Amino acid sequence: MDRTRKLAMIGATFLLAAATGQYMQSGRLQRSTVPVVPAIVAKAQPPAQKPAAQPLQVSAPADAGPAPILPTPALAAPLPSDTVSIVLPQGEDVPKAQPLSCDPVLTLSVKPGAMLSLALTAPCNANARVVILADGLSFTGLTSAAGLLAVDLPAMADPARVTVRFAGGATVTAGADVPGLKAFERVGVQWMGPDAFALHALEFGADFGTGGDVSAAAPRAPADVAMTSGGFLTGLGDASVDLPMQAEVYTVPKALATAGKVRIVLDAPVRAATCGREMLGQMLTVRPGGKPATSDLSLAMPDCDPASFGQFVELPGIVPDLAVASR
Repeated sequence: MDRTRKLAMIGATFLLAAATGQYMQSGRLQRSTVPVVPAIVAKAQPPAQKPAAQPLQVSAPADAGPAPILPTPALAAPLPSDTVSIVLPQGEDVPKAQPLSCDPVLTLSVKPGAMLSLALTAPCNANARVVILADGLSFTGLTSAAGLLAVDLPAMADPARVTVRFAGGATVTAGADVPGLKAFERVGVQWMGPDAFALHALEFGADFGTGGDVSAAAPRAPADVAMTSGGFLTGLGDASVDLPMQAEVYTVPKALATAGKVRIVLDAPVRAATCGREMLGQMLTVRPGGKPATSDLSLAMPDCDPASFGQFVELPGIVPDLAVASR
C-alpha cells in the first residue's frame, strides 16, 4: 500500500473515531443534564359564547337635498390635422468625399548652425525607403506608418537644394537660402551598404577618446558650439532599410575663441562584413564661400582574421587639417 493510500485511511479512521466520540459524549450529556418533570393534566374549558352580529341600520337625513353636480374636465386642444412635409436635400447637393492626395510635400526650414530641418509628408508612401540628396550629400531615410519623415541635416550649399527620391523614381524637391553657411567649414564622409567609415575631428591637439575628439561616440550638437568653442558632428542615414546609405559630417565655425588646427582622421573598423575586400566611399568638403567638393575613397581591408576584428584601419592625410582663426 503506497503512502497516499495510508494517509487516506488514517484520515478516514480519525474522522470516524472523532464522530463516534462526539455522539457518545452527546448521549452522556443528554442523560445526565435533562431533568424528569411529571406530566400536568389540564382540564378543558368550554368555549366562550360570542354575541350574534346585528345588521347595521343607516338612515338618510330627512332634509337631504339632491346630489351635487361635479364640473366636467376640459378636453385637451385638438392636434392640427395639417400634414407636415420635410424636404430632404437632393443627392447632388451633398458634398462628395474628396479622394486622398498622394502628392508628396517637402518643406525646409533653416536652423542655427546652418542646419536644415526637413519635413516630408507622403501619405501614399508609408514605411517606405527614400533617398535624400542634398548638394552632394546622399543618405537613406524611412517614412513612418503615416508616410511622414523628419530629419535635420547640414546645409552643403547656399542656397540649399534638397531632393527626396522614392522607390518608383518619383521625386520631390525643396530649397532654402542659408546665408549663415559662410561662417562654417564642413567635412564629411559617406558610404553605402555594409561598408562603414568613422570620422574623427581632433580639435586643437586633442587625442582619441578625449574631450576634443568629436566623433559618433561624442558628436555634440549645434547648440554646444558656443559653450565648447568647437564643432559638432551629424550622423545621417537609416541603416535598417535595404541597401542603406549613411554619412557623417563635421561642422566647425571658421572663427572661434580658441584658435588652432583641427586634425581630421578617417578610419574603418575591421569586421566580418568588411574584412578581406575593398571598401568604397566619398569625402565631402565645404569651404566658406565655396561650392561643395567630393572625392572618391577606396580602402583595402585586411584579411578576415578573427583576432583583428574590432581594430581600426586609419586613412591618414585624406583631408588637410582645418585651420580655425581666432575671433
